[in-house]
Amino acid sequence: FGLMLFYIFKKYVYDILETFVAYDNLTKAYNRRYFLEYMKKEISRAERKNTEFSLIMFDIDHFKIINDTYGHSAGDEVLKTLINIVQKDLRKSDILSRIGGEEFTILLPDSKLKEAVNTAERARNTIEKYNFKDIGHITVSFGVTAYQEGDMVDDILKRADTALYLAKNGGRNRT
Repeated sequence: FGLMLFYIFKKYVYDILETFVAYDNLTKAYNRRYFLEYMKKEISRAERKNTEFSLIMFDIDHFKIINDTYGHSAGDEVLKTLINIVQKDLRKSDILSRIGGEEFTILLPDSKLKEAVNTAERARNTIEKYNFKDIGHITVSFGVTAYQEGDMVDDILKRADTALYLAKNGGRNRT
């Protein structure tokens, strides 16, 4: 009985630690640390097996105004709802992560750039139409890129961030 109790306790503690290390506490998306480690593994896999993958980076347009107007708790609810909306359209193999305040990434293994753009556009359209409680409608901008042979993590992130910057400067609410 003692061994069984010890095993159950150990499993419980391990599960809590795993959750703490891998997930963002607010949104329950993967956190930046987990995302970066996973992306390194995906680059290795792409090099080893000659596969493709894509990366989507997105953030909420004018999120500061939401926090300033409705309060941080309303902003937190927007973030949680946003993650739920985006997650519904993803494959089990896709990795949705919160990498900063209102900035998120989706790593899409075995996906070409066109597939990633389509995924981002579906999410953008769904988010634009969604009526967020107490807030109303929001928009999100997306940057998309694909792995290129020889890329390192920073190369891919920089391209996705540049694409996101172009979407923001192009009028927001775009991919």
